[in-house]
Amino acid sequence: MHSPNFAAKVKILAANINASSLAMSWKKKVREDLKRQIIPDPVEYLDFHIGYQAACTAIANDIQAGSYIPSHVTRIRSEKSNGLCRLIVVPNPKDALVLQVLADSLWAEIRKAAPSDKSFYAPKDHSFSKPKKGLEDEYGPIAQWLRFQNEILGFSKKYNFIVVTDIANYYDWIRYSGLRSVLTDYVNTKEVVLDILIFVLKAMIWRPDYMQNDDLGLPQCDFDAPRMLAHTFLYEMDGLLRDYPGVEFARYMDDIDIGVNTKAEAKRVIRDLDLTLQSRHIRLNSGKTKILTAAEAEQHFCVDENLFLDKLEAKLDKIKSTGQSTDRTAAILKWISLRWWKYGVYAKGNGSKILKRIINYSRVYAVDLDMGLFADIFLSAPGMRETLLRYISKAIDPGKYIVLLDAALASDQIIDDVTAIRIATGLVTARYTKRLPAGLIEGLIDKLDKRNPFGLLAAMLLASRFSGYKSLRKLIDNGEYVWRTEPVVVRVVAGFLPYFRGHRDYAPVRKRLELVGGRAAGDIISFYDDMIFGVDFSKVRNFIKAPNPSFINGVTHSKFTMIYGFLSNGGYSKTDKAKFLLQHVTLRRDVYYRALLNAKLRSLP
Repeated sequence: MHSPNFAAKVKILAANINASSLAMSWKKKVREDLKRQIIPDPVEYLDFHIGYQAACTAIANDIQAGSYIPSHVTRIRSEKSNGLCRLIVVPNPKDALVLQVLADSLWAEIRKAAPSDKSFYAPKDHSFSKPKKGLEDEYGPIAQWLRFQNEILGFSKKYNFIVVTDIANYYDWIRYSGLRSVLTDYVNTKEVVLDILIFVLKAMIWRPDYMQNDDLGLPQCDFDAPRMLAHTFLYEMDGLLRDYPGVEFARYMDDIDIGVNTKAEAKRVIRDLDLTLQSRHIRLNSGKTKILTAAEAEQHFCVDENLFLDKLEAKLDKIKSTGQSTDRTAAILKWISLRWWKYGVYAKGNGSKILKRIINYSRVYAVDLDMGLFADIFLSAPGMRETLLRYISKAIDPGKYIVLLDAALASDQIIDDVTAIRIATGLVTARYTKRLPAGLIEGLIDKLDKRNPFGLLAAMLLASRFSGYKSLRKLIDNGEYVWRTEPVVVRVVAGFLPYFRGHRDYAPVRKRLELVGGRAAGDIISFYDDMIFGVDFSKVRNFIKAPNPSFINGVTHSKFTMIYGFLSNGGYSKTDKAKFLLQHVTLRRDVYYRALLNAKLRSLP
């Protein structure tokens, strides 16, 4: 039952969230964001994309009818340090769409209302522009982070002391009542728009064991809306620091740096800043709040190390532009990476960012990472694991690092879901020019926690890439009561059906999925029946034909699986299929993919 005023609210909602705005957001932003989520979708959300216009119309109709209800979200644990984990939310596509449209509608006003130009944030850059080598977009576009860095590097030349601080468990302690108050002060947005935004976000809050909703905590997910709101929540603080006499500040999300001339000023600004935040029920992180001299600040911000890497990058790019080999110059990376490791550079201040630059440069210029450094960093620095596994995915010889990953799993210190998934996705994405030693992948699979849906997911991904359909069937059968609990994992399991097509295992695996997999399995099975195995292949042909040049094999593992499934399509001849594979000749450089494709082609009439 709606309030008598709902008809007026619907007009406001329709102006902000409609089929057109949802469709535009899907095409330009959300589709790419979903493809970059931690859990790889087996069909890269093509099942939604094929009918996205109708889906967007249905979402808009539900919202305007007052019947929209957010879907189940997946939560996965990601280790921050020493066993402390944050919960990462993976939303349903329709909820991600609604959030993105709302974020876009608010951003123009939020940007204009910013109290200061020293708080650096912008929505994620969804274009395909080339990022700066060595850097990653943790909170948004790289350009904003570089502006922030340039601003704070100037402080050490202008001020005697630098305050370095951030906010303790920031996202977890944001209260929606306070967030609404801040937004109301700074943004001229109708109340119903804020209502639905907070309605969707609160549905994503973790409430285990039937616990009550404490109106507390922004979900952490890789979409613009939570980041934008977290940024805006600190506008009051920005206004305080802007007007504070004798200081200068810069902020990037909840990382705050302030230039002052005396220690007394530093203490006063820390006191007033913390009290301002306390009024909104958040606090500065006492363990990370430091008052540094100008000389200490240069060490903290790794000024010399950044300058060294900037010069090395420029030299490498110059050599590369002439067509000459960069091997000798790039070898300096390995030498300096070990030297800085030995002298503790990575453990100080912004040292982790220096290490990320080193690893990413090593990936770009094909430099071997030292095995000892890799092993130490992988276990001791959870925040570096994504960067290390991205390095493996592009390495010339990824196999030699699998021993280190096996040792890490054997140590029993990998206690989060994200690391298990990223180990699997990093390894399945890499190229292998020769087969791995017998038992190596099986050892990894054995050590993954298959009582957990995401550990099991990682094991199944590895089996689909390296072990064959019989090993994959065993994992699916033995883990049914685990994988069926998470719809996103059910989708992945259903996405493995092409590996069983043509074998007697296909019918029982499919039947079981239809029986216990619900809509998550049904959507994937229908997609394969119609679009991959069936008569509607032409609707997805161009997508599947198009290469993904940023991946070393030219496609994602999910796209390979769809290509492999197409080879079972009875509507095309063996010659047609062989010609289609010419669009993906890069796949044949991988010994595992080549063997699968050759075996499938040989089996065709």
